[in-house]
Amino acid sequence: MVSNATMAFCTAYPSSLYPCKLKRHVIISFTALRSLPDSNRAEISLPTNLKNSRNLLNLLQKQNDPKSALEIFNSALNSKDFAPSYSVYEEILKQFAKSGSFEEMNLFLRQMNLNGFKINTGIFLFIIESYVKFQLFDEAVDLVLNQMEQEFDLKPDITIYNNLLNLLVEEGNKLKLIETIFTEMEKRGIELDTLTFNILIKSLCKNYQTKAATQMLDEMSERNLPPNEATFTTIMQGFIEEENLNLALEIKDKMVKDGIIKPTNTTINLLINGFCKAGRVEESFSFIQEEKLNGFKPDKLTFNALTNGLCQSKLTNQTGEILEFMLNEGYDPDLVTYNTLINNLCENNKIETAIEVLDRMVNRNCLPNLETYNTLINALCNANRVDEAIDLAHSLTVKGFSPNTNTFNHLINGLLKTNEFELAYRMFEEMRDNGCKPDKFTYNSLIIQLCTKKRLEEALTLFKEANLNGCEKSDKSYNVLINSLCKEKRLEEALDLFDEMEMNGVSRSLVCYNSLIDGLCKTNRIDDAKVLMDQMVLDGFKPDKVTYNSLLNHYCKEGNVTQTTEILESMIQNGFEPDRITYSTIINCLCKARRVEYACTLLRGMVIKGMKPGPRSYNPVISSLFRAKRNKEAILVFREMEKNGEKPDRISYDIVMRGLSCGGGSIYQAVDFLVELVEKGFVPEFSSFSNLAKGLLNLRKDETVVKLVRLVMNRAEFREGEIKAVNGLFKIRKFDEAIGTFGRILREINPPKKEYFNRRR
Repeated sequence: MVSNATMAFCTAYPSSLYPCKLKRHVIISFTALRSLPDSNRAEISLPTNLKNSRNLLNLLQKQNDPKSALEIFNSALNSKDFAPSYSVYEEILKQFAKSGSFEEMNLFLRQMNLNGFKINTGIFLFIIESYVKFQLFDEAVDLVLNQMEQEFDLKPDITIYNNLLNLLVEEGNKLKLIETIFTEMEKRGIELDTLTFNILIKSLCKNYQTKAATQMLDEMSERNLPPNEATFTTIMQGFIEEENLNLALEIKDKMVKDGIIKPTNTTINLLINGFCKAGRVEESFSFIQEEKLNGFKPDKLTFNALTNGLCQSKLTNQTGEILEFMLNEGYDPDLVTYNTLINNLCENNKIETAIEVLDRMVNRNCLPNLETYNTLINALCNANRVDEAIDLAHSLTVKGFSPNTNTFNHLINGLLKTNEFELAYRMFEEMRDNGCKPDKFTYNSLIIQLCTKKRLEEALTLFKEANLNGCEKSDKSYNVLINSLCKEKRLEEALDLFDEMEMNGVSRSLVCYNSLIDGLCKTNRIDDAKVLMDQMVLDGFKPDKVTYNSLLNHYCKEGNVTQTTEILESMIQNGFEPDRITYSTIINCLCKARRVEYACTLLRGMVIKGMKPGPRSYNPVISSLFRAKRNKEAILVFREMEKNGEKPDRISYDIVMRGLSCGGGSIYQAVDFLVELVEKGFVPEFSSFSNLAKGLLNLRKDETVVKLVRLVMNRAEFREGEIKAVNGLFKIRKFDEAIGTFGRILREINPPKKEYFNRRR
């Protein structure tokens, strides 16, 4: 009949019960074991007193691998009248188990059994632990449920079962195996004890089935098994992990109410930690005061819980309160507590309070260590108070400390953060001069900054120095150097570094691949880029927007519309929605190829997808429509940009102005647009204005020309003398000279800007 405990456990973990598979091993003779060592192993020089098992045991314990130990053992067997003791056999078994040589261990175990040695429980406990250590859970269970009794005539007792259950819970919470063992224990009539239930409760709690774990208390009561403090604290911890502190407190009340156990500091500190973990630090003080009435005396664990809770809750204003509380309770905070508080304050940018805590620490004769000062130095650097950080670092020698790698790294990063590269480099040189070895973080920071400043040769020199000094290889340094080399079109050097990463065991990243693919595309090595892209996929990386954009830019530059559209479709199919930059690149390409209809479709598609296309997307389309003499459509697209996209820029207005002034519409429409352009705060290109002015003069619209010139001069902020010179020429009706003078000045104020794509076709 299945017990209530089994039912409770199986309800929490519904699964079909299954017996563990039996594993049969062939018993072989010692001859096979003696052949295990390599045949070419050199002969071992053995002491002459090997007949003494204690001496042999000492020698075996000094061996670093089981094969050496077995070879010594076999050599000892060749001695006459030698009879190895049980402890010698045990040592060989442990050597095999510790190294994971379980096949040899099993052969040796069976030979030991055949030689008449009764294997004791301790050996099996060690073997079970070794199996679990190497994640061989099934083998551990099989040993207990099958092999021990069937092959070694040793019936597992409750100690063996509890040990196995606990290991399975701690090392992986193997629920099905735990259920199987539990059921087998019931079937075999193994009398469960409190420890068994505590282990099962722990398993349930680790799987966030704490309410089910509480049902086990009733089962324990039915079996007359008294729960102990560990039973209750395990359930409390389970509720705390499930962020249900109130239920944990109810368990504590049940524990006290039933008069089962008087809570010790273990229980109270656990709940204090629960209060702090839940961010209820203030309530934890009240709880402590209540429990003090019941005899609770706060200890080091209490104050550590409060300190950690303060840090996790970021309640930095209560730092002084906690310190006072500790002192009032007769507890002097130790170095760990002070460092925890100072670190928390620094992380929350409460540097002044952290310094106050440091002063209090010193006054209480608790000497700070280098970690304390490094924490403050790092905080000062992060707050851009680098000068203070340097002063503090320089004072370390007076305090009896030598700055270490972390100290210098904090200072160097602080200087780099404030754009003091030269000072940072001098700090790096001082670091080396003081015999402090730079690490990968030191070199990374400087190499990245050198590359940012386009000082690539210096970065490469520093990179080589790091390698010569045996510094750990960093993917960050490789990535930034490869990217910089690609930007300078030094592709062969970049590829050499890329190959070097594999040889040095440094993981390549998508960023690294993208830098090389982009560099190859920009140097027209598209076939090499495709090969590298295939390798990237084989390495487990999927192309992203950056990858696709590199290919798109190449094909757009070539004017290869077919490849461009294929890549766009592939990009969308793989779940990457093109961004505005991608769309702008493609639209530009389509316009150059006179595929303006498709370009208009993509442009309007961007709007439908909720994007706001900018001038870089609209301008090529408007210009292409004007070139195709589709002037009304060009104006319509311009108005769409005003309505649906970003505001037109100067080039947008210049394109429309040029199109209208070159016969793309009525001359009066061009005049109105020029006025609109100026009212929006822009100044027209003189070439467009000149065409419009000539047209107006041919129509004898002299006054209109004068008004437009004055309008533009006012917007362009001509000097008073320049305005007088132009107006003077208009007064004497020298219109050509007036416009010429106006144009010369306008070009100086407002030089022509290049469009986003080549105007000439």
